[in-house]
Amino acid sequence: MLPVHEVARRLGFCDVTVYRLCARQDLAHSRVANRIRISEEDLGRFIESGNVKAGDRPQVAAPGGHDERESGQETRETSEAV
Repeated sequence: MLPVHEVARRLGFCDVTVYRLCARQDLAHSRVANRIRISEEDLGRFIESGNVKAGDRPQVAAPGGHDERESGQETRETSEAV
């Protein structure tokens, strides 16, 4: 069973994105001693499902319903304008 930080490293995501995928039930997981763990098999199925490829960044909605990529662009644009 893999901890969140290892799954995030393998996929090229941050830990928060892996937690969000688990919360949305997009990534199968188990809780062991109140910690999220992902099996090698479930991680393999997630990658094979075509939802994402290892190293790709998924389209995960940030709080407020905006895509993380859009949010980052807005922040950069806003800071450039100031």
